[in-house]
Amino acid sequence: MHMGTDESSSRNYRVGFVGAGGIAPEHADALGLLSGVEIVSVCDLQEQRARTLAEQYCIPHAYSSLKEMLERASLDVVHVLTQPQYHIASALECLGSGVNVYIEKPMGLSTNDCKLVAAEAAAHGRVVGMNHQLACHRLIDELVQAARDRRFGRINHVSVTYCVGFANLPTKEVNHYMFSTPQSLLFEYCPHPFSIIRRLLGKPKALTALASGQAQLENGKTYYQSWEIGAVADRGSAQLFFSAGRGNPEITVWVYGQDASAFADLNRGTLEFHENSPYPISTKLRDGVRNAGRLFRQSTGRYWDEHLVKLKLKPASITNPFYPPMSDFYRALRAGRPVGEDASAGHDVIAYCEMAAENMQTVG
Repeated sequence: MHMGTDESSSRNYRVGFVGAGGIAPEHADALGLLSGVEIVSVCDLQEQRARTLAEQYCIPHAYSSLKEMLERASLDVVHVLTQPQYHIASALECLGSGVNVYIEKPMGLSTNDCKLVAAEAAAHGRVVGMNHQLACHRLIDELVQAARDRRFGRINHVSVTYCVGFANLPTKEVNHYMFSTPQSLLFEYCPHPFSIIRRLLGKPKALTALASGQAQLENGKTYYQSWEIGAVADRGSAQLFFSAGRGNPEITVWVYGQDASAFADLNRGTLEFHENSPYPISTKLRDGVRNAGRLFRQSTGRYWDEHLVKLKLKPASITNPFYPPMSDFYRALRAGRPVGEDASAGHDVIAYCEMAAENMQTVG
């Protein structure tokens, strides 16, 4: 497949944004850390919002129509940053015009729609990338490499905790798509943890979902604050505890293997390994000593990284969560190699969400 408009390393990729809402500055900031990429246009149905973003980031052109932007801007890539219910239509229009797309999660709201995007990309020889930033977290990279090195032996189970704090749950936006049905919350938040499970274990085969903690919005609509989700995937079983608006934000991942286990705390940037051994007493001591040293180095390293970035003594890319997946996308595009988080990944993540929504049972 031809991977992009021009793969020479000497030219910039011309990038446009469709959607200038709250997530657009995050994409602009991350793109500013990449070389060989230039944001040249932005469009939004609210043209003033597009113009405001253009002024903030010195983007030359602002439009109120995606069709006009595609006709006039000569783009290589469009970042699809609309509300999720419009991701598919925007991506299809871009791909049909011969432009690669980078889609903010979720890819779509059904697997059938995701298949349309993949088919359109294949038909036009274009590339689809997904902003699955947690799947590209450095600790998940370490877990994947450990699996490739057979450090776990066979991975039997993965357990993920993903807790969204109340401050990050927009309960005042009662008409937001995530509150349109009790299941819609899954498509807004769960692409993050499901992208981790998918990267470690592959596609879903079967899934159950139990929702509890019913809460009500001002307009009478309801959502569920706690979800217990169990899955069987291609390479093992998985469990996800997802909570919305209860307690502190948390993102943790346990990997249980035949020969070892590991615990990653993505919020605090720490990773522990626990190896099996025929000498359990000494192994526990060695595990404790090794992990104590590892946790100290990781915690202090993260502390200094954050402060040195603020002082501009280290590049902002090391603490920007949007940078890793975008960097992989543009490097892959330039090199003509497959993208890590591609249309297939987007489809599989939505398959997890869709199966959870279809198999949802409620308590209370």
